[in-house]
Formats: sequence, structure tokens, C-alpha cells
Amino acid sequence: MNNVTKYLKSIGYNVQHDSIQCKLDDAEWVAYKRTDIKTKDCKCNDKPPQIAIVYHNLFLGGEYRESYKVELIQENDLGWVDLSFYGLGEDDILNNITQIEKRLVKAWEATWSEL
Repeated sequence: MNNVTKYLKSIGYNVQHDSIQCKLDDAEWVAYKRTDIKTKDCKCNDKPPQIAIVYHNLFLGGEYRESYKVELIQENDLGWVDLSFYGLGEDDILNNITQIEKRLVKAWEATWSEL
């Protein structure tokens, strides 16, 4: 287990190595957590939005490259919304995940027709 997965587990994320999303995104692992920030619930499941962190590790140009994507994909009153930060490094996750989550939730709120 690396520093990022240890940290994410310590703040409430569920890390999965063989989920459907791992297979669909060709990711090594994915971490999930419903936001604790008070906001509108998803229309399809009446729950707070879920934040997902998708980790990719690939060998390119003779070296390993890591990349993280943090996403919020949920349904609101206008349809499905796909919001993300991508191309992030380990330091971005370790130092900024709280701010990234806050910004994704604010963006989520802005996508509703009834503000």
C-alpha cells in the first residue's frame, strides 16, 4: 500500500483494486467516498455525491508515469453531470484533496437548474 492509499483510507475513502470502474478506466485502483459536505443529493439514488479518485500507472517512454483523476459523476435535475480534475500528481492528492472535493461540490451545485 502506498502513501496515497494509506492517506485516503485514513480520511474515509474505500480503495478498490478490482472494481468495474478499474476495468472500464484501465486503472490500477479507484477510491470512493460520499462527500460529507452538505449539498444536494443525486437524483438517481437520493444520496450525497460520491467522489472517486482514479489512479493510473503506465510505462511510457522508458519510465513509469503516475496520474490521478478526481471526479464527481452524478445525476441532477437536468441530467448526468461529469466533473473532474485530472492529470494530478501524488502531491496534489496528499495536499489538496480537501480543496478539490470542495470545488467539485461547488461545481455540482452550479449545474442544477434550480439554484
